Amino acid sequence: MTVDRGWGGTGATDITGLTGVSPTFTMGPDGIATLIYYDALNQTLMKARGPLANDVFTTSVLAGADGKKIDGWFPVLVNKDSAGGGLTGGHMVFVSREDGGYGRPMLMYSDISADPTIPPTTENIDYSPTISTMTADSAGKPHIFYLDYKHRQLKYARLV
Repeated sequence: MTVDRGWGGTGATDITGLTGVSPTFTMGPDGIATLIYYDALNQTLMKARGPLANDVFTTSVLAGADGKKIDGWFPVLVNKDSAGGGLTGGHMVFVSREDGGYGRPMLMYSDISADPTIPPTTENIDYSPTISTMTADSAGKPHIFYLDYKHRQLKYARLV
């Protein structure tokens, strides 16, 4: 089933743009998935939940507490519940497209609530990131590994 409009051209006669780039997801015990993916046409990260009872996904722009769209690449989403319950929200890291003040993107962390009415909170982890991966420990805390391309180092971050 289709989650959102698909890959397409970006020419004058094309209407689809690029969406669904770099998808990441978690799955709850009820079979409902939460997906985060990049939508180049709207230049934002998107959130989708589904499949719902009518076999459709609901999609929305991922926005922070300030109402501003969260724009970034390479999102990684994991459950806060290390058992994979999916009912306690998720941890997300992504490479921000916004200038971090040093002429380069930032590695950002977002706390995503299981309650869809609560917007994600975001904070800066580091500058000069490229690729990241993450897992949650038995207490549900995130552990992040990422490549710092400026210093050519593999780094580790955790929530304290």
